[in-house]
Amino acid sequence: MRVAILSLHVGAMAHYASSLAHALRPRHEVACFLPRGVSDEHLSSASRSFTYGVPQWATLGELLRYLAAPMLVHRIVRDIHHWQPDIIHVNSGHILYGLFLGALARRYPMVSTIHDIDPHLGEPRPFDRMKLAPLLKHSRIITVHSEKLRELALAKWHLAPARVCVTPMAFHDVFEPWRTGIAEEPNTLLLYGRLREYKGIRTILEAMPDILEHQPDAKLILAGQGDLTPYAAPIAQLGDRIEVINRFVSDAESAALFERCSIALAPYLEASQSSIPFVAASFSKPIIASRIGAIPEVVQHEQTGLLVPPGDTSALAEAVTRLLDDADLKQRLGHTASRNMHEQFGPTVVRDRLETVYRRAMSRTERGRHRQAHPQTPSRTPEPAGTCKRPC
Repeated sequence: MRVAILSLHVGAMAHYASSLAHALRPRHEVACFLPRGVSDEHLSSASRSFTYGVPQWATLGELLRYLAAPMLVHRIVRDIHHWQPDIIHVNSGHILYGLFLGALARRYPMVSTIHDIDPHLGEPRPFDRMKLAPLLKHSRIITVHSEKLRELALAKWHLAPARVCVTPMAFHDVFEPWRTGIAEEPNTLLLYGRLREYKGIRTILEAMPDILEHQPDAKLILAGQGDLTPYAAPIAQLGDRIEVINRFVSDAESAALFERCSIALAPYLEASQSSIPFVAASFSKPIIASRIGAIPEVVQHEQTGLLVPPGDTSALAEAVTRLLDDADLKQRLGHTASRNMHEQFGPTVVRDRLETVYRRAMSRTERGRHRQAHPQTPSRTPEPAGTCKRPC
């Protein structure tokens, strides 16, 4: 099977595309179509990779690059046609997809993965509908990463149940090429990724005084892009007990941060799913996460990590101090998480599930049903597509 993975974002989305290619490549030919800036190490996961100057950031210079969108779209479509895939797997939405996914879908069966059903708290996405509409209209099958997300997708988008499938989040040590073996720094906590309100930044900042009272040597690292102005006062109060890296974090820096930390944090106030438990597990680091969204489907309380109620400062502080006090528990959770991720979300599991989804999408019956479901361009809310009664 020849699989084209189309993913036009850097960062975690590029990591996920790399993980998909890593899982599929032992049995299939895989080409990745990615933005420039993705490292060669990630590009090498595929049989072949194509890169494009896709704008990524909300700066004037980046936005001006959209003036070249027609030429960019032409190159992407041309390269996909030249590669001649049996199926296209689109990873997440993008504002450019409305310009060409319809043309591709008329020639190739298409599967799309949507990671978030709704925008996150504190993360306005004014073009979210525009980004996702082409995926919902043209994909024969939509994949999400948990049963909880599938329920949300069916309720929000009114899709035929057989058209929304659950596929595991692909587990792959995306930072392995950048490991240096640096020593873990005792009592170091890491909150990593896009620094937005939904990440629970204020919760951990307010928990830090209680943590420091119990363990004065504890340190918090905040690493990622985002506006930290609302948190300036509590950050300043922590003095040298906090390290802030407020920008896009490279793969090499990311690997070093996870090697340095003792405990990874995901104290989300709101979430669908998260890649942080997967990254932490690849470094055998325990995670403390909120019991919210689909996270409990990945993090098993007391087995692969600790779960706390979202926004509960006292519970978060208690969980952190518990792990800082119990080295054996901390080590056991980290090692169990690593083992379980390989068993439940490893390449073989992901590949087997994706092959089933791809074959369904490629079937003539599925194609006919999907086309009958879209006689017209959908209005504000995409219309149901597909009437297949087979379970995913």
